[in-house]
Amino acid sequence: MIRRIGLIVALVVLAGSANAQVGYDDFLMIGTASYVTATAKETGEMIDGAGAAITIESVGSSDPVSFGMAFAYMTFDFEFNDNLVVKKQTVNSYPLYIQGKYWFGKSRLQAYIGGAFGVYFSQLKTTVVTGDTETTVGISGTGLGVPVGVALGLTKKAFINFNYTLNVLFDNDYLENGLIHSAGIGIGFNFGN
Repeated sequence: MIRRIGLIVALVVLAGSANAQVGYDDFLMIGTASYVTATAKETGEMIDGAGAAITIESVGSSDPVSFGMAFAYMTFDFEFNDNLVVKKQTVNSYPLYIQGKYWFGKSRLQAYIGGAFGVYFSQLKTTVVTGDTETTVGISGTGLGVPVGVALGLTKKAFINFNYTLNVLFDNDYLENGLIHSAGIGIGFNFGN
């Protein structure tokens, strides 16, 4: 646990120092709601879920690169049979990561591709049909992400964000291959010049 907290502190310091050294002009805040899919380890079947994220980024007015941090939430519910006993599992996951993006275009319509690295904390709750509940807290690990998307400017200070992210979670006990696909829409604000 101490190692995970140390990694979080290092991520925050790294993101802050990168932004301070480059001297960015614009400060972006993006809120996103997402549809997420993954493969459950217990069943080997695709499971659906929902997600949300808040991203804070700094970008230069003439620089196509942005750096920032994000905090996200993802949840999955699925059922499976374990020795003729029906069980329902709920997974709640809280990723925290730093990311960089390369932006294409200068008009109202801009595209981006990026990379992210971070940590996640998850809670796995298993409920048996009889009502017995077993909760495992503290499943954690590291992850990587590759976001791609399009931002459509509504005004000089507001935009709509459409994105897809491929996430890879390491050290997890509930996903078959650690892959999570996320497609989302959100609104963003530019608090800079």
